[in-house]
Amino acid sequence: MSPEVASALMFVLGVGLLYAALLIRRGWRRWWVLRYRDYRLPLLYRNGAFPLAPSGVALISTSLLTVASAHRQETWALVVMALASAAGVISFVTAVAWTYSPPQIAKPPWLRQEEARLGLPVDPNPRARLFERLWIASIFAPLVLALVVVVVKGTAWLISQFN
Repeated sequence: MSPEVASALMFVLGVGLLYAALLIRRGWRRWWVLRYRDYRLPLLYRNGAFPLAPSGVALISTSLLTVASAHRQETWALVVMALASAAGVISFVTAVAWTYSPPQIAKPPWLRQEEARLGLPVDPNPRARLFERLWIASIFAPLVLALVVVVVKGTAWLISQFN
């Protein structure tokens, strides 16, 4: 698969994830709430709706990075590459964090109101989730480290291009 096709697919998937996040945030898609409230399920299944928006931003910024890298001799492409790299890393880390510990801001307003009205606990047994959180962290930690290395090396390369 060519880089252009892969970039277009990442862009379309990223827009689709942003659209799905918007539908959930507006309350038009509430199918996942039953899964969210089932504490027996793994966190990746329960909290799968929360990282949709950051994952969409990560995919869109990666597609922009791919397109801009084809024109890396031009100044605008270097700026786009730097911004896309930073946005991609930040949104990827946010998506991973929201997967197993979503903050209140990640939850749609209608869900927060419903939880407050019903008095539902966030997690009735947080100690049982320790192994699962360590497992998720062990999977995503090398990816986050690799992204940080790529951004640092890319930033050093960009600085060398301007000198």
